[in-house]
Amino acid sequence: MKYLVYFVTVFFLSQQIVGQVNKKSKRQPTEVTASYPKSIIQGFNMKLRMNSELMLGKEALGAYEGVSPSSEYECDDWLGLEYPVHSCVDHLYGGGPILGGIVNGVRYVSAAYYPSDAEGDFQQSSFDKDKRHIFTSSIDDTLYNSTRTGFYKYAMNRKGVDDDNDGKTDEDMFDGLDNDGDWNELTDDLGSDGLPDTLEIGCRGGFEPYYNPDPANDNWDSTSYDVCKAERGTTPYKKNSRYLYTQGNKLPDNGEQHVDEDYATISDNDILLFSTDTVATLSWHNPIGIKIHQRSFAWKDKWLEGILPIEYTITNFSNNIIHDVYMGMICDMDVGWVNGSSFASRNYSGYYPNERTAYIHNPLDRYATPAGVTLLGSSIPFNALRIVYNWYEFEADDCGSSPYNEDEMLECMKCGPNEHNCIKPDQSSHSLNDTRFLLSFGPFEELKPGDTLRFTVAFVVGNDLRNHENSLSGRARKALIFHQNGYAVPTPPPSPRLQVSKEQESVTLSWEHVGNNPSANLNGNTFEGYRVYRIDSDTLDISKATLLAQYDVDNAYKYGFQTGIETTFVDAAIRKGNIYWYAVTSYSVVAHTSHWNGSSYDTLVIEGVESSISENAQKVFNSFGPSTQSGEVLVVPNPYRGSEYYVNGDGFEGLEREWTPYKRMVRFIHLPSKATIRIYTIAGEVVATFTHDESAGDTEGQHDFHLFTESGRPLANGIFVFTVESEYGKQIGKFVIAR
Repeated sequence: MKYLVYFVTVFFLSQQIVGQVNKKSKRQPTEVTASYPKSIIQGFNMKLRMNSELMLGKEALGAYEGVSPSSEYECDDWLGLEYPVHSCVDHLYGGGPILGGIVNGVRYVSAAYYPSDAEGDFQQSSFDKDKRHIFTSSIDDTLYNSTRTGFYKYAMNRKGVDDDNDGKTDEDMFDGLDNDGDWNELTDDLGSDGLPDTLEIGCRGGFEPYYNPDPANDNWDSTSYDVCKAERGTTPYKKNSRYLYTQGNKLPDNGEQHVDEDYATISDNDILLFSTDTVATLSWHNPIGIKIHQRSFAWKDKWLEGILPIEYTITNFSNNIIHDVYMGMICDMDVGWVNGSSFASRNYSGYYPNERTAYIHNPLDRYATPAGVTLLGSSIPFNALRIVYNWYEFEADDCGSSPYNEDEMLECMKCGPNEHNCIKPDQSSHSLNDTRFLLSFGPFEELKPGDTLRFTVAFVVGNDLRNHENSLSGRARKALIFHQNGYAVPTPPPSPRLQVSKEQESVTLSWEHVGNNPSANLNGNTFEGYRVYRIDSDTLDISKATLLAQYDVDNAYKYGFQTGIETTFVDAAIRKGNIYWYAVTSYSVVAHTSHWNGSSYDTLVIEGVESSISENAQKVFNSFGPSTQSGEVLVVPNPYRGSEYYVNGDGFEGLEREWTPYKRMVRFIHLPSKATIRIYTIAGEVVATFTHDESAGDTEGQHDFHLFTESGRPLANGIFVFTVESEYGKQIGKFVIAR
């Protein structure tokens, strides 16, 4: 079943409730409580499943044991980490954060996922479940409306925006709570639309104190019903849910004046959720008393493909100090193509120390691509911590083979007695199995009650393991640099100011050089060059753009063609009667040298970003030109042999794949600016008459005739006569249709 949508001004949340089905025989919790593992998919071309219990991967949904997708698009709905989208290649069965420490001399471990049985220690409290605490936000979300009555007249979600004019920016998290303590029930308890009843409009119109006192039907009232639902023929709901009916519910709701109004969204899709280790715990588990906020980011930009950062904020809300803290990620990354043979046992694991990346790879399956977890940052720099990497297959002496024993788990996280060799040697690529890894780091000396620790990881997927930008190691380095630069997405340099002039048989483009303009270098963006495009179309259809030329800087990056910069281009390959669009874009290359790999600084060249073709596109019509005397009018093509085999995308009728009989046409060219054209059969019967008048907006010097009679019948094969009558006299000619 699905939860009802709880729409809250900017965030809107609809999570699917699913059962906990697992191939690895889970243990039972000590108390039987309703379990609501609400899940959501994060990402665009790489999609990661996560749920409100901090569990990641396929297990966040509940495994579909023995189920194969009926189509490639169904994979998107139930894989753990799919890349690329619609590929049916999975990369993550289950995983999540793990934390261990010592409380009053006793070792404790809490994990969102144990690969031995696919269970976890984190759940949301009953209040959290009712509140549906998975929140989403996007930098594209805005509620800007200068005429709107109420709050949020400014673009929301963006860094530095004080949208409630309280003098603060970025002070709240988007967690549905009043983080900065400025919510006031008397003035703010207006519901998620931020409007009082008197300003609302609903299914029965505007406010009327007796007949329509709650126009939007958003007032919390334990006795009355939602009349709008009843009018739509659905079962009326009592308005007794504080989370669906938000006005007057005595709770701070997103959309009210002083709740979550100034959070800073980072990406095209931020997802925030949080959970604790103290609710409905497993029989063997002793909760530490921690709460974890998990915030993940995803971008649509192609140059960030295969990278998905996740930030964890861990708060000690117990009354005890946690000593000798280690934390990290534990992952069961089954990599393989789900439509092929069983792939879980075809994997091996390794670790790249320079990129701080643990990975798993399937070298056998044709479509499989390696995936891993990169440590991006923590509350203490990693060079002051011990990083521990272990892979295991659940043999008797493996880490994680007995997760019931918290002493053993914490010992594995701490590296154990062999503290000088904390990175386990890579698993052999010739010894494949159903393998997992534990990537941890510490120690953090103590975590006092109320204190927080933070760490950030990125799930990365590469086309292969190493040696180029889109490999696993290349994307891990890119993720490190991107994180260190504050997730600053490069901004494309502006398109240059373009001038287009048409000569008799050519078009000349000239533009101003923007390479030295400071606005061409934003967010680490470095201007690189120009690209010249032409679109052969009546309309500005960017999908049909053809690259005519590229000019780039000859610099140390050795990026592109190294041609040097030009600011003019002449297109002599144009045809009479055609319409063209021209554009010149600016593009960039991004280079950083801020990542220390242990022995030197990495220099990483990231794929550049490009301004939009539509930014300066200009239209050019290469007309035949009007005639100024009789006898110059021609019909093209003549003879006409139009059919789906005749057109090839270079003629008047467009692409063959888009051709229909209604696109059949001949073109009259070199017409006077005003003329009357008549079409006759060879027997002298008039089949069509039309007027060409450029003063009324007709195209200069030409007119298209779609081969239909005035009564709507297609012209048959044969010879046809035409006349052109104008101020210059009368011209008679012939054309042939031969299909």
